[in-house]
Amino acid sequence: MEFKELLQKRRCVRQYTGGGIPMNHLKLILNAGLRAPNACNFQSWHFYCICDSEKITGLVPTVCRFEWMKNASAVIVICTDSARLEERFGDRGTMFAVQDTAAAAENMLLQATDLGYGGCWVGAFSEDACSTYLHLPQNHRPVIILPLGTYEENPEIRERAPFDEAVTFIGDAEDSSTEEKPFTLHSASLPRAVFDDLYLGEAQFNNICLTNGHFSDMNFTGSRFGGLCMNEVSFGCVDMRDAEFENVDFTGASFKNCTFDKITVDGASGSLSKKEN
Repeated sequence: MEFKELLQKRRCVRQYTGGGIPMNHLKLILNAGLRAPNACNFQSWHFYCICDSEKITGLVPTVCRFEWMKNASAVIVICTDSARLEERFGDRGTMFAVQDTAAAAENMLLQATDLGYGGCWVGAFSEDACSTYLHLPQNHRPVIILPLGTYEENPEIRERAPFDEAVTFIGDAEDSSTEEKPFTLHSASLPRAVFDDLYLGEAQFNNICLTNGHFSDMNFTGSRFGGLCMNEVSFGCVDMRDAEFENVDFTGASFKNCTFDKITVDGASGSLSKKEN
């Protein structure tokens, strides 16, 4: 997949199905960590990849308190080995070593995502208990734990702060880029089409017929809908807070486990009634 798609797809996954990860995939993930940028190319890290299910289960609550980690297919413990950096840079070398592990962790999470697995960055655990449990040498300090595994459903995308609030430009950058042309689809027929795990922020849908469609785990917060025909459509686990509907036909539509806080409906056909699960 393209890198921008990979960035959107990576989530913190905490619910695993218990399926295994083959060794060739684990090696790809670990090698991605080894290719991360690091201070002076000292590679001041060591990765412990736990594949034994009993050993993984034993991490809880000995090392950390997260019950969901027991279902992970593999757990990678990322350690620093900062002696050379500290010898060269003093106390700041310790920070460099931690930065190295962070870069390695992100590389591994992105590689795992690209291979179809989920992972979670865990920093809340007992270093001493982890060192004792894994019999780590004294020079290996555990910094990050990465549970990895197979999963069925993507967690909801967690919003980030607006770009202008999080980024400050100092000086004027040369603007030689051209604005990216948005993807467009006109006058298409897509019977039995499947749309899965898409990011469609600021997308526009015009003159759409969704007869007999099915929508599940959708986030329509703040969206506006006008002139839609949704006969016999079913919605499940859909968040439509602050959504606006105008001239919409909901005849025969069904809604289950949906959120409609502050919804605005103007000129709609059909009726909505609350139905228990």
